[in-house]
Formats: sequence, C-alpha cells, structure tokens
Amino acid sequence: MSDYRRGITPNQIVEQLDSLTVADVYGALAYYHRHKDELDAYLQDRAEDSACRQREIEDTQPTFDQVKSRILARRTGTDASAAQ
Repeated sequence: MSDYRRGITPNQIVEQLDSLTVADVYGALAYYHRHKDELDAYLQDRAEDSACRQREIEDTQPTFDQVKSRILARRTGTDASAAQ
C-alpha cells in the first residue's frame, strides 16, 4: 500500500513485484478501499509497534562509537572501558 500511497500505478507495482499480476494489484486495492479505515488503523498500529521495537533495540545495543572504541582498544591492547 505504501507504493500506491506514493502514487505508484498498479502497472508499476507489477513491474517491481513480478510475482503479481495487474489483477492481483487491483484486487488488493479494491479490498483496501472497501476496508480503508480498518486497514489504515492496522497499518498505523504496526508502524507504531515497529518504532517502539526499534527504540527498544537501540536502547539495549551499544552505539557505533562504543563498538568502534572496543575494536580499536582490542587492536591496541588498551582498556576498552577507558576508551568510552
């Protein structure tokens, strides 16, 4: 649906996803338009959930600079915690 919302035509979608036919795309679009409110709410919920999970992952993982400091510390034999 994101391609469609950005103005990509059904034929262009088929060119990008060669496993689909134009009829498949129009069928999906017809379903979307019949259930637009429900699907928009679902897609919004999924986007919010995805953003939340991304923040959780980023909060628990070291930053690029921290990883770089650790690698450089291993190479030089210095204490990685001092490099942070």
